Amino acid sequence: MNARHDIDLVMAGASGDEDALAEIVRRHQIVVRRFLRRLCGGDSANADDLAQETFLVAFDRLSSFRADSSLEAWLCGIAFRRHQSDVRGRLRRRRREQNTPDCADGAISQSRTVDARLDLQAAFGSLTLEQRAAAALCLLEDMSHSEAALALGVPLGTLKSRIAAAKKTLMQRLESYR
Repeated sequence: MNARHDIDLVMAGASGDEDALAEIVRRHQIVVRRFLRRLCGGDSANADDLAQETFLVAFDRLSSFRADSSLEAWLCGIAFRRHQSDVRGRLRRRRREQNTPDCADGAISQSRTVDARLDLQAAFGSLTLEQRAAAALCLLEDMSHSEAALALGVPLGTLKSRIAAAKKTLMQRLESYR
């Protein structure tokens, strides 16, 4: 995608140009939704809701976009923070409803399935949220380490550590497929 065109769209969108805002959504919604689906463990409905929130927040903050990262990375950063907020809210509600301590987010069942795709999804779900986000951006969305670090608001070294830990966990979980 043309980064120069993205900057023009951001400037126009910040000025209230609805066509520019629609074009931003059109160009970037697939990546944002796919990223959120991975963070949400495949829950498409929740991912779509969070994607909508992401674009609404982004449109409110277009004037704060800096061209030192791609628009896609910036949007994924907003999406990640929306997801974190959503997870915290769900955990608070669950604690209030059940009056029990937190259970591990993304825990996988011990029963193995024959379907490799489900095993991969379960293995991906076993990663911490931070590892899942780093892996989704760099390994699945082909974002550079630098862009992903900016999107997630972490130092480059931290991002690389999270990716290494994610790879190690995935390799262990999927050992039977070697």
